[in-house]
Amino acid sequence: QDILPDLVYHYMEKYKSPMIESSSNLIEIARKYEIDPLLLVAIAQCESNLGKKMPPDCHNPFGWGIHSKGTLCFKTWEEGYEAISKGLRKNYFDKGRSKPEDIMEMYTPASLEKGGSWAKCVTKFMVQLNDLKNAM
Repeated sequence: QDILPDLVYHYMEKYKSPMIESSSNLIEIARKYEIDPLLLVAIAQCESNLGKKMPPDCHNPFGWGIHSKGTLCFKTWEEGYEAISKGLRKNYFDKGRSKPEDIMEMYTPASLEKGGSWAKCVTKFMVQLNDLKNAM
């Protein structure tokens, strides 16, 4: 039985995420691109506290395309899930960058100067989510 939908839903519920109603879509879209859905949840947790700390009506909890030159926003959560999943697949995973440390080098290079804080954050939440999965 697939426990990820329940796990992600309850995790988002625990943290009062505005993404909760689209949690099953996050899983479906991530899987379409062969990305671990828990990686997306962990990135969203680090980047925006699961969608709670981001520009209003932006639907970009991943910090994807948010930098000094501007802010990339999406009309729906699903549009954001699609963009990051497709982008991670094409620009990272297909080029051998699948671990948080490898992703960080391009995704958020400023974190390198901070001792790899982004990768440490993503890894911390990935471990937490996988521990929850194993306990189910």
